[in-house]
Amino acid sequence: MERFALILLSAMVAACNTAPQADSATEPQAPSPANSPAEPVAPAASLARTWVATGITFNGNADPNFDASRRVELKLEPGGAFTMSGSGNSMTGQWKQEGATELQLVDDGTAAPQRFGIEVLDSTRLVLKLLDEMNAEVKLHYRAE
Repeated sequence: MERFALILLSAMVAACNTAPQADSATEPQAPSPANSPAEPVAPAASLARTWVATGITFNGNADPNFDASRRVELKLEPGGAFTMSGSGNSMTGQWKQEGATELQLVDDGTAAPQRFGIEVLDSTRLVLKLLDEMNAEVKLHYRAE
């Protein structure tokens, strides 16, 4: 699971262990209150598309090392397969939505699940919070392709 998280984060930033500066720009994101807990955030079909990374935040601070020109893509197929590619790295696996607020990605190479909280999901934007990170609040920001 450690390998999977490292590949995932290294695909997003040049130096995933570099902490952002205290004066970094923030990208505040709030959970969508429009949906009740009894209803999914959105049907699984709305997750099934290509998402392009727009940023990463650590404890609410934008990572200054994030380079959008590296074009990191997360492609979630309707049948449950996923591909993440960018920065010369690529991984494949299976994905599934657990309830209204969780996305799980399982890397084919390790079979280890990586859990993400779905913070924002709409027709143009996806924000995922890394659930298994204990040292920082890590959020991955995407736009719909």
